[in-house]
Amino acid sequence: DEHSAEMAIQMLRYTPRVTVVTNSGALGMRTETVERLDLHGVRLVVGRIGGARAQKGEPGMLATLRLESEEEVAAEHLFSVQGADPETALATSLGVPLTEDGYVAVDVEGRTGVPGVFAAGDVTKLFAHQIAAAVHEGATAANALNAYLSEKDEEAFRAARGLAIA
Repeated sequence: DEHSAEMAIQMLRYTPRVTVVTNSGALGMRTETVERLDLHGVRLVVGRIGGARAQKGEPGMLATLRLESEEEVAAEHLFSVQGADPETALATSLGVPLTEDGYVAVDVEGRTGVPGVFAAGDVTKLFAHQIAAAVHEGATAANALNAYLSEKDEEAFRAARGLAIA
């Protein structure tokens, strides 16, 4: 899709050869995007990956990707970009507002528009859809949630003793 194409062009910063392999019939790219890939020298292969063969003598390297059609595509490394729609059923059931493009709306600490509800990772689209970014967002949201719960505990403690809530 469009996101995969953009990632492929960004990968040219790290290697002069990039090939996009996409499932048959699942291109989802505008004509202009396909032309842009071609302009940048990014090869586009339509087919489902059926397997990979490790390159002999080169630990951590591939030699080829084998498509279900038995075609082999030369590849030393594989970077997977899986498009997905955010799973927001739980958030919407809690009344959490979504962004225009269907992600959970959060601030930089993962707070949603519903007090006490925090979100992080791919469902928020704050940062790149990568494991490292999701871990960072999750840790940030967990720390913010812990601070929120500490405040609520203090309020409950003071209320139970008839003290003013600061």
